[in-house]
Amino acid sequence: MDVQPRLYDHILQDCFAGHRQMVFISGPREVGKNTTCRLIGTHYLSWDDVADRRLILRGPGAVAEHVRLEPLLERIPLIVFAELHKHRKWREFLKGFFEVSGPRMRVIVTGSPQLDIVPRSGDSLMGRYACFRMHPWSVGECVRVAVGDSMVQPPEPIADADWSALLEHGGFPEPFLKRDARFTRRWHSLRQEQLVLA
Repeated sequence: MDVQPRLYDHILQDCFAGHRQMVFISGPREVGKNTTCRLIGTHYLSWDDVADRRLILRGPGAVAEHVRLEPLLERIPLIVFAELHKHRKWREFLKGFFEVSGPRMRVIVTGSPQLDIVPRSGDSLMGRYACFRMHPWSVGECVRVAVGDSMVQPPEPIADADWSALLEHGGFPEPFLKRDARFTRRWHSLRQEQLVLA
């Protein structure tokens, strides 16, 4: 699949430039959460991968050792935890990891809609994270992928090819970027089956 810059690349870079909070990214399946985060992350650990799960279960110290958090690294490591919310004690793990590794790393946690956080009183992660929800490609994102100084931006024309692709293939990244009618039909059919079976 082709990779094109997305608005979320800039949102995440802007967030990490000014804050040390963890970032939680939720959204529907196949919207591009992990692809986007893999491109900017230095390490990627998925709860669905058996080896990664074993490492996570060994605790925050083991993960910090695995990614070799050293104070003299040129670039602050950015660790992506995918589907971590499936871990029964994921909040406690993240709180411990944040306290152990603190300013020496940045953290992104991705997941499906179940990751949406409802603030609770006494939440052990309160004040330690910012939440974003990723959406499929839109007209606005086709026109502009940089974050402006203002929420209101002057209108710009959308390229004819992007407009046609949105109408024919929808905004999910894989069919939108491939722009192949047969692939799009198969993709949507498979996605429908997965949603019904999930």
